[in-house]
Amino acid sequence: MDFSLSPSEQKTIDKAKSDAPKLLGAGPAGQHEAVDFLSWAQYGWAGATIARNQGGMGLTALSTFLAFEQLGREGLSRSHMFSVGAHLFGCAMAIQNHGTEDQKSTYLQKLASGKMIGALALTGESGGSSSQNLGVNCGFKSDMVTLNGTKKLVTNGPAADVLIVSAQETSSSSGLGSTLFVVPTGHPGIEIEQIQDQAGIKDSPMANITFENYQVSKSAILGSKGGGLGLTLSIMRWERSLILAGFLGAAQRDLNRVFGEFKSRTDNNGALIKHQGIGFKLAECYRQLETARWLAYRCAADLDMDEAPILSPALSKLTISQTIVDVALTLNELMAGQAWQGKLGLAEALQDVLGTLSASGTSNIQLNAILSQMGRA
Repeated sequence: MDFSLSPSEQKTIDKAKSDAPKLLGAGPAGQHEAVDFLSWAQYGWAGATIARNQGGMGLTALSTFLAFEQLGREGLSRSHMFSVGAHLFGCAMAIQNHGTEDQKSTYLQKLASGKMIGALALTGESGGSSSQNLGVNCGFKSDMVTLNGTKKLVTNGPAADVLIVSAQETSSSSGLGSTLFVVPTGHPGIEIEQIQDQAGIKDSPMANITFENYQVSKSAILGSKGGGLGLTLSIMRWERSLILAGFLGAAQRDLNRVFGEFKSRTDNNGALIKHQGIGFKLAECYRQLETARWLAYRCAADLDMDEAPILSPALSKLTISQTIVDVALTLNELMAGQAWQGKLGLAEALQDVLGTLSASGTSNIQLNAILSQMGRA
C-alpha cells in the first residue's frame, strides 16, 4: 500500500497552487459575487474530471480531490468551490457517465469551457430528495415528455443552462418509476426563482425551479426510462466523494492561521499556544482533519477503482461535514469576540460549513447508507 503522491498527482497539486492567485483575482476585490465559471474553465478546473476528448482535463477522482483541497488551502471561496463542484460532479459527470453520445456532444465541451453552467435538481418541494416524493412528475406521450412540479434548493439554479432533473411518472407511486432528464433551461414553462438571504455559502446562488407543462423530447432521458433511482445513486457517489474537498482544505487553512495567532500572542507565561486549554483544542482539530483527509483520499481512490460505491461516499461525506463544522466551532470559540467581529473570516466560515451537514444528503442519510453496508465486509 503506497501512500506517496504520484508524479501526476503532485503536478496537479502544483497547478492548483499556481492557479489559485489568478482565480482569487478574477473578480472585483472585496466584493461578494457568484463564481466566474469562464475563469475557472480557463485554467481547466470547471472540467477537471471531464474527458480530454470532450475538452476537460481528464483527471482521476483522487487527483481532483487533491487539487480542490489545495485550492481551499490557498484561500478560494467555499461558495465558489461548491458551485463548481455542483456543476462538475452533479451535472457534467452525470452526462459523461450515463449520457448518450448526442447528449455528450451537446453539453460536455460547453460545460468544460464554462460556456454552459450545469446544476443538479433532485430536492423535492417538501425539502427532501426521497425517491417517493421527487416534487416533479413526468408524463410520456408519443415522443415527448411533459414535466410538472417544483425542485428546491438547486445550486447554480439562477444561472444554469442545463439541469439534471429527477421526475416521477404520473402513474407511479414509488421511486421505481423515477427517470432522470437532461433539461435545457431558457424555454417557456420553466420558472426560476432565486433564493434570497441564504444563511451560508452566499456566493453560491440557489434557486427553486418550477416546471409547468414543460416539454422535452424523449431524447432528454438520461440513462433509461424508469432507471432514475440507480442513476441517482451513481451521481450522488461522485458528488458526495468530491464536493467537499475544497472545504477540507479551507478548514486546514483556518486552523493554520489560528495556530499562528496563538503562537505569536503572549502573556506573562509566554506564547498562548503553550496553554493546554488552547493547544490541545487545536491539536484535536488537527487530528480530526487528518482523519477526515485520509478517509476522503480512500473514498476518491475507491471511486477511481469502482469499489465500495455506497459505503465509501457515505463515510467520507459524513466525516468531512462533521469535522469541518466541529473545527469551525472550535476556532470561533477560541478566537471569541475577534471571530465574531470578522477576524480571519471565521464566523463566515462557520455559516458556510453548517449547510454541509444536509447538502448532498443529510447526516442521517449517510448513516443509513453505512448501516446498509455493515456486515458485508
